Amino acid sequence: MKLTRKIKKITILSSILSTFLLLVIIGIFIFNTSYEKFNKESELIREEYYNKQKELIKYEVYRAYDYIQYYKDKTEKRLKKEMKNRVYEAHSMILNMYENNKDKSKEEIEKMIKDALKDVRFNEGQGYYFITRLDGTGIVYYPNGKPQNGNLLNVQDSEGRYVIKDMINIAKTSKEGFYEYTWTKPNKGENQYRKISFVKYFEPLDIYIGTGTYMNYMEKIVKKEVLDRVSKIRYGNDGYIFVTNYDGMALVFAQEEYLGKNVSHIRDVNGINIHNEQVKLINASGEGFVEYCWPKPNVKGIYPKITFVKGFDEWKWIFGSGAYVDEIENTIKMKKINLREEIKSNIIGITLIIFLIGGLIVSIQLYSLKRAEQAIIEEEKLYEILTNLSEDGIFILEPYGKIIESNHKGLEMISCSEQDVIKLNFKELMEEPLFKDSITKISKETYLKSKHNELIPVELHIKSIELNRKNKFIAYVRDLTKRRIYEETLKEMATIDELTEVYNRRFIINQLRLEIEKIKEIDSKVSLVLLDIDGFKRINDTYGHIFGDKILKILARTFKDNLREIDFIGRYGGEEFIVLLSNTDRIAALKIIERIKNICINLKWEYENVKTTFSAGIIEINSTNNNEDIMYYINEVDKLLYKAKKNGRNRIEII
Repeated sequence: MKLTRKIKKITILSSILSTFLLLVIIGIFIFNTSYEKFNKESELIREEYYNKQKELIKYEVYRAYDYIQYYKDKTEKRLKKEMKNRVYEAHSMILNMYENNKDKSKEEIEKMIKDALKDVRFNEGQGYYFITRLDGTGIVYYPNGKPQNGNLLNVQDSEGRYVIKDMINIAKTSKEGFYEYTWTKPNKGENQYRKISFVKYFEPLDIYIGTGTYMNYMEKIVKKEVLDRVSKIRYGNDGYIFVTNYDGMALVFAQEEYLGKNVSHIRDVNGINIHNEQVKLINASGEGFVEYCWPKPNVKGIYPKITFVKGFDEWKWIFGSGAYVDEIENTIKMKKINLREEIKSNIIGITLIIFLIGGLIVSIQLYSLKRAEQAIIEEEKLYEILTNLSEDGIFILEPYGKIIESNHKGLEMISCSEQDVIKLNFKELMEEPLFKDSITKISKETYLKSKHNELIPVELHIKSIELNRKNKFIAYVRDLTKRRIYEETLKEMATIDELTEVYNRRFIINQLRLEIEKIKEIDSKVSLVLLDIDGFKRINDTYGHIFGDKILKILARTFKDNLREIDFIGRYGGEEFIVLLSNTDRIAALKIIERIKNICINLKWEYENVKTTFSAGIIEINSTNNNEDIMYYINEVDKLLYKAKKNGRNRIEII
């Protein structure tokens, strides 16, 4: 008996010791394997994240660089056009003087022209008009900021060009044209600067008139506008473009305290001179990546950052943009915490399994095993209850997409039974091809197809899980139908007038602003129409506001039905409406509004005496008049509307 007890003790002790040793071995194996896998995955994630951030910031810098190159060329063309227009204006003035004073001598007319133009200045005092006879005699001529007469044919610039002879040649052969040379600035001494001028021949007096712009002044304007554009570029959550010159002056910078200051001396916490590193890259290859530590905008602390820079040699500028890379380290840190929990969970699970196996040997452990099995069953029932109470559809999936199991909500969403759902492949339920071969972890909004091919907007989250030591996936699918309806309702309420169901005042005014911006960018046009229903107050007073509201609704619908898809109509207030006719001149706009006016006149109402007419004003906004404030155009078209009312109503006025 004692021996039996001793053998029992030895058996139980051996079982416990074996179990403990087995637990230690398995625990070490799991720990090492998991951490080895984690380290490999971390490096891959880190490398992928870095490459993605590099591609993003390089793309944004290149995009800004290309845009600035385009904008620079566009601005230079605009400035040349302005210069040409100045000469045309002066030419028209000279022609007018000549036509109105033909009874005077040529010398008298030339004196009148000289007196009118000699003191005209623009471009910060550096711009002026010059006039020369084709025999080389100067009428209005400023070699050093002072008028000079006499023959100028032998005047040369600093590079040996006979400037006056060349301009005369342009006047004789082409009648007008641009000419580049070097010239002194008014009141700036004898130094000569690069200049471009436009000259135009005036045949009745055998003279040419011209004006010019100094290249450095033109470049100054272009640079200012370019910096203003770049400072407004934003992308992603907090992405921006910065600009410095090669000497280190901050031209566009996230930290406003550095603007206009030299940043070439700034070092990060590791002693890296950031500007010098950027200049080295640009000198070597014109562009490249720099890594350093830098403060985040509106966030305390210093964070690792990677920046891409590209040089613009013509102006000796550096364009750059960067991305903070600390977020990936936080992600990896969180994965490490999850891994520890996973390892702990695995070890606990294996411990339980081993002790349960040991319980088969020890009679008292058999009883504990049965209790544990009962507890697991109850937990599974509880899990099933909680799962089926979820508002989300839940699907358990094989790696290749076959559905293993679904909760009640999931079956309801795809209109399928428990028996049929296991015959389906989850990939085929997706409206877009999210998975090429096998299921992968994903989080995004997409569309789910039901058994009857109905599309349901959903929020999809798929995670990898382990079931019975096999890799499976769990998909959480949330129905977004109600949310989408709610969002669309809010969006409509924010832009649509509740009574007439056309756009509201705020939207139509903003759309007018966008149309004007489009004109500035692509040289388009838009016709602005302001119309007012004639005698509407009398209709309200006579037949009541309910009938008046009905007229507003039907007329608004009539306007909408007879406009093009590219046009916009909005209620400006009361019985006034604004119509925007995109890419339409005022003559075509008049035809469109006249057609709609005739339709409205012929509408039938329950009161036979009611005739619905309206008065309107129309103005055209194009590249020649697009620099005014929004309210300027509305005031102008309102004047035309008032004129139409004053002239008898039921008419349209245009200018």
